[in-house]
Amino acid sequence: MTAPSHRSFDTAVPLEAPQDLVGFEASHLAAIAVRRRLPFALVLSFVFVALLIAASIAPSLFTHFDPLVGDFSEGLKPPGWAHLFGTDRLGRDVFARTVFGTRYSLLIGSGGVAVGLGAGIVLGIIAGQRNRILDEAVSRLFDMLSSFPGVLLAMLIVTFLGQGMLNIAIAVGIAGIPKFGRVVRAQTQLIRDADYVTHAAEDFLSDYSRISRLREGRRTASLSQIAWRTTASLPPQFAKPCSNGRWFSMIRR
Repeated sequence: MTAPSHRSFDTAVPLEAPQDLVGFEASHLAAIAVRRRLPFALVLSFVFVALLIAASIAPSLFTHFDPLVGDFSEGLKPPGWAHLFGTDRLGRDVFARTVFGTRYSLLIGSGGVAVGLGAGIVLGIIAGQRNRILDEAVSRLFDMLSSFPGVLLAMLIVTFLGQGMLNIAIAVGIAGIPKFGRVVRAQTQLIRDADYVTHAAEDFLSDYSRISRLREGRRTASLSQIAWRTTASLPPQFAKPCSNGRWFSMIRR
């Protein structure tokens, strides 16, 4: 009688997944890849911003024309291969002037946003507090700035401050202060009345009062220890008992 043959467990038996499961996994991975793919509009925006930054850093890479030098014989030319945006009445290339002006536009815009955002945050937080007088004063300031058109207000500020990129950025920033300040004021009032802020303030006050009492107790204990040590260091003839039987540090004159 022959012994039964045993299959070796060292040899791996290949397992094949069902076809429907393989198709499901492939479709699921394809759906994930589509969802993770960036939208075309977002990619186009990134490319446009990158071109603006490159034009502001190295404008000579995009055009070989001088934005300040013109040719009167080439004045008022229509857009074409020689001049992409045409020329002005002085014969200057409009595309070159646009590319070289990108740097100043970005600097003035960024500076104006920084000024408006910084001042708006500070004034909005001040107006969002519980002080009604400050709230009314800052709110009326926002109303006064909003009553003027932005361009007219910027021109008025530049008239007083003078020309220059810094003054123009400050003027643009001042015109945008109410937009940022009102948003920050509303959010400050919303957070101020939240439950967690109220509980945190109560806990802080209770902790502060507890710490104050502890400090007072330590200060009193320190004074008592100083008085006791001073009394203990005196000679016995300078100590005088009181009527209640307790000994106090009393120096005879």
